[in-house]
Amino acid sequence: MKILVLYCRFGGDESHITDIYSRVPMGVAYVGGALRKAGFDVHLRDGTFYRNWSEFEEDLKKIKPDALGISFTTSLEKQVNKYISITRKILPDTAIIAGGAHSTAHPGSVLEDFDVDFVIHGEGEIAFPELLTFLNEKGGRKNVIGKKIEVKGVAYRVGKKIEVNSQRPFVDNLDELAWPARDLLPMEKYLKNVPLMPLPYPSTGLLVSKGCFGNCIFCQPILRKLSGSRNRYRGVEDVIKEIKYLIKTYKIKSLDIGNDEPTYDRNWMISFCDALIREKINIKWGLPSRVDTVDPEMLNKMGKAGCVYIAYGIESGSQKMMDNLRKGTKVEQAEKALKWTEEAGILGRSNLMVGSMGETKETIQETINFIKRAKPDLIFCAATIPLFGTDLYDISKKEGIFVEGTDGITDYDFGHLKIKDLSTDELRAGLNRIVKTYKRNLVMFMLNPKMLFRKRHIYIRMFLYFFSLINNRKGLVKVMDHYFNYGRHVKSKN
Repeated sequence: MKILVLYCRFGGDESHITDIYSRVPMGVAYVGGALRKAGFDVHLRDGTFYRNWSEFEEDLKKIKPDALGISFTTSLEKQVNKYISITRKILPDTAIIAGGAHSTAHPGSVLEDFDVDFVIHGEGEIAFPELLTFLNEKGGRKNVIGKKIEVKGVAYRVGKKIEVNSQRPFVDNLDELAWPARDLLPMEKYLKNVPLMPLPYPSTGLLVSKGCFGNCIFCQPILRKLSGSRNRYRGVEDVIKEIKYLIKTYKIKSLDIGNDEPTYDRNWMISFCDALIREKINIKWGLPSRVDTVDPEMLNKMGKAGCVYIAYGIESGSQKMMDNLRKGTKVEQAEKALKWTEEAGILGRSNLMVGSMGETKETIQETINFIKRAKPDLIFCAATIPLFGTDLYDISKKEGIFVEGTDGITDYDFGHLKIKDLSTDELRAGLNRIVKTYKRNLVMFMLNPKMLFRKRHIYIRMFLYFFSLINNRKGLVKVMDHYFNYGRHVKSKN
């Protein structure tokens, strides 16, 4: 049985998509690994690299898959419908199976809104192979449509009625899962792309855990449905084996560990660092983290093991906004985490958002004051987006502050939420003030010998980062433009 699994983004003539870091779609890669392990003839495609729709048509005609798996997010609705319509026209008997975050959020509505046959909700590494095995045993799509399916984690139609089977339990032992099938994707293209974080080039992604215990209003409950509220970790030995494989096979110099909460289990993180040091693995890496799951000892160990950056989900310098966002953390914890990270010689990035419910000029000023006090090495500041499947989306709809017509989010700018007493341009201006405050800090560091010495790790890391791109002029220019002109995108559009 031939399977084509597709990440439904479409590159088209947007060549900039592949100039700067296009990440391996790890969900697609993991499903590909699971399907191959189960014995299926698997083909993976990332639509990011399709320059025109005829290239997808050619793939369909060449592969002739018995089933097409599509993974997509809310922002890709138009592309998804196009991929589906082309498939229906060329291969009408091919089963179309949807999965991913949007499908997990509301599997029933996906069946209503898209011309798909089945929906996988939750983790797909077990449910997808089980569904395909069922289809294969029954002789394909035509013998299954409209009939009852006894496979957990699957939604489907019986006549006009939509059936949503109970979700599969999450996999406890992550070492049982196959490694992501990176070799079925165009790795040479990903490795040519430039990581936006200060990681040596070439770089790739790595997953070491699943699950998030947090309750943030902009992530939950969809994240719990996707990966659970209990943090599950791969064995350190298995992770080390994969890192060695990536270094040997793809000659990578850095890893972007893109998990939900990789620092939650302190003992695991220290064991991981000890293994990297013991095995003399010379690799740089970075990851996301909460501010309440780190401490000086762990950070120092991480720095010695090659960690060069941590992106903290701080979200705001206002305790009121932190509470509104259900972060479960304190501003003081954020300041301590950034201080400890700096002392460990690791770049600390503050991820911030502006424009959620309750935002005011005063709360924006509190965030500016936080930037002045905490002096983060890097920041990422963006508009608050109410994503489909989150409590923020549902609450904003219920309270009438969601701007109707913006459900299919393609523009990650302000304008999706109506914030009392603050216009869209005022929110943009507030975000711009935050960015300018950060940039002003950097200038002050360079003019103050004491601060310059204290922050020397920033300049060393950034120099090494830019130096690693010396043979990739196009990428170097793009990255320098991103960092030196950061903030232009938030200026008023009037």
